[in-house]
Amino acid sequence: MTAAGNARSTALSVLRAMDRSGAWADAALKAQLRRDSLSPQDAALATRLVYGVEQNRMLLDFWIAVYCSQKPDHLQVPLLDILRLGVYQIVFLDKIPDSAAVNESVALARKHSRNSRVAGLVNAVLRAAARDLKAGLPQPDDPAVRYSHPDWLVKEFDLALNGEGTEALLAADNGQPPTMAQVNTLRYTPEQVLEALRAGGVEARPHPWLSGCLLLTGTGDLEGLAAFRDGAFYIQDGAARLAVLAAGPEPGMRVLDACAAPGGKSFAAAIAMENRGEIWSCDIHPHKETLIRAGARR
Repeated sequence: MTAAGNARSTALSVLRAMDRSGAWADAALKAQLRRDSLSPQDAALATRLVYGVEQNRMLLDFWIAVYCSQKPDHLQVPLLDILRLGVYQIVFLDKIPDSAAVNESVALARKHSRNSRVAGLVNAVLRAAARDLKAGLPQPDDPAVRYSHPDWLVKEFDLALNGEGTEALLAADNGQPPTMAQVNTLRYTPEQVLEALRAGGVEARPHPWLSGCLLLTGTGDLEGLAAFRDGAFYIQDGAARLAVLAAGPEPGMRVLDACAAPGGKSFAAAIAMENRGEIWSCDIHPHKETLIRAGARR
């Protein structure tokens, strides 16, 4: 199995952990990346595969049902996840040749099943999907399946929008959001962090309208980077950053973050307060306090 194949094996392990024990993708992925010690490029591929499969699970299962003689929910473990990974690569990852996606998926099937027919099934399904890709794969009529949203949520969106714009909202909601890093400007400049990230193989650029923030692509195990360990930046969703801007914390204030874990809003407030004042960071889940404390120490 190739190096990229190792990334696929890592992604499969994460998907299996999520199915078996209901593990959160973020936590399971971080733990598996640490165990497998992938290169930054392979870690980025494994990350893209995990989130891509989860993001498009219903749509991937629709295509698998088209090309497989068995219904997806009748397929043995972990065959379904291997097929999901393969179809996702063929349809969504332009830089990976179809042949590589097929061959590596077949290798995974052989590794995880003693039944020789399993590898043949994976080969047949993925080659059929790759063959039809140029002409256009069949598309589901149901927007819930097309954008991998549960029926009840689609109905709520439709009700709230009076039947207008629901599909556009589903498409936007299922888009791939950029990863945003908040620079710890109390200790580093955005330019310094930008240079450190690029040296670590991460594509980064300044956020167009949030000062002190960077947009990242090609990310893998960001926690393995020296700049992350040194507290130069942390990952924060843009909406959370806007919440802090709207609150307007200033130096010397006393601030309450009542829903703090994993701590990003508290850290953003601390930066805005120039490290002067008090911040009380709380969360309803006691075990999440560990995340806040670890981030604060870093």
